Amino acid sequence: MDKKTESEKEKPALLVGAVIGSAFSPHEFRIGNYVTSKSWGGSHKIQGIEVLEDRIDFKVKGYVHSLIEGQYFDLDKIQITAELLLKVGFIEDKRFANIQYRIDEEQYHSLNIYNANDFWCPIFRCESQKQVFENYGIKYLHQLQNIYYIYSGRELSLS
Repeated sequence: MDKKTESEKEKPALLVGAVIGSAFSPHEFRIGNYVTSKSWGGSHKIQGIEVLEDRIDFKVKGYVHSLIEGQYFDLDKIQITAELLLKVGFIEDKRFANIQYRIDEEQYHSLNIYNANDFWCPIFRCESQKQVFENYGIKYLHQLQNIYYIYSGRELSLS
């Protein structure tokens, strides 16, 4: 029995996973996420994503980078560091045992993140509803951007 979805049958490029030279999974990304290039460096936003029959094209910094199974791919994820958190607007918060960083959305809403060895743990606090949402550990900026967007409806941007 064929378990592929209709989308996967129509566009086999959706099945592309890790590519030679990259652990880049296209399903994790959206327009506005930051990535880096192995050749020209720097951090730039994804401006467009197009799923074609044999590849997935990412438009970044005005150039199209094609993700084709088995071929070299120039784009890469950006690993979260303490310095990067400060650049996207987090502030250091030393009130707790683990060094944490936070962004306050409103008086009673915040997104906290703390380092747990090999990954970062984001926690969204919503005091008015007395809820705390804990997410799995993350390592990359695009993951943090996506979580922040889900909870706040706003984009994280590099300063």
